Amino acid sequence: MKVIAISNQKGGCGKTTTAINLAASLAFSGFKTLLIDLDPQAHASIGLGCDLRGVDSSIYNVLTETEGRKQPLEKTIIPLAENLDLTPSCATLSVVEQEFKNRPWGVSILHEEINSRPLPYEFIIIDCPPSLSFLTFNALRASDLIIVPIDMGYFSLVGGDHLLSMVKLLGFKLNHKPAIKILANMYDRRTKFSEEIINTLKDRFKDDLFSTFIRINTALKRASKNNVSILQYDRKSNGAKDYLALADELFGRKREANFEKTQEDIIPESEELDTPGEEVPETTPDSKQPLIKRDSFKKHSIFRFLGK
Repeated sequence: MKVIAISNQKGGCGKTTTAINLAASLAFSGFKTLLIDLDPQAHASIGLGCDLRGVDSSIYNVLTETEGRKQPLEKTIIPLAENLDLTPSCATLSVVEQEFKNRPWGVSILHEEINSRPLPYEFIIIDCPPSLSFLTFNALRASDLIIVPIDMGYFSLVGGDHLLSMVKLLGFKLNHKPAIKILANMYDRRTKFSEEIINTLKDRFKDDLFSTFIRINTALKRASKNNVSILQYDRKSNGAKDYLALADELFGRKREANFEKTQEDIIPESEELDTPGEEVPETTPDSKQPLIKRDSFKKHSIFRFLGK
């Protein structure tokens, strides 16, 4: 079982979109996957169609030590689709840090909950809040791999720097050093500034940068609006192709190059773009459309050096 945290201190850089759609892509690829929503805003839960009004148990119940509220992780899990489950969040999660104000061991609660007994998952994806908080520390401590989404802006780079500093502190304090990979998000090859950011990321992070970039794509926004993953909304969209490619890259399986400016351009004229004044036809997703299995493939690449 591999645990992956999606984190960046900066908001709006695509953490939740990545958590939702990477989890859906792994499930689509045939891997039993659990998405844990660790953000009190609960956007990952809402983004997958979870009606929080009907939720009795959440990740808060897993982390709290309050008598009568504590529950094991298994009691909070909601099946969503084939191979895809969710542990939802709730607003109450924002106060759980106060329960552990003077308890340093509190940052390992999620790690202990995940590893205390076998769970029926090959992947656990954790959507983190946009802050360097008690909750984020719990996610980093529990993780084998941290994916840092960075959009095409300067402040996202700064947020990523702060997170990397936090990971170093985690290694010093708890002797836990998860792998780190940078994900270029909201990439728009039409702008020179996006190319400048990409070049900066390549120079700075080298092999720690995913070769898959997530292109700016209206279908991803519409999927969020309709509370479904991009695979349920439009499997032919660039957004779906990119997140499936990201899932493939986790295992070292490389798809045909998508990001070269060739005749088979990465943004076809027929593709939805955020171009001012453009009329884009509306499509209706089938929220009941199952995530069909794809052929499984060998697990290697990033996780090989984790020794697990």
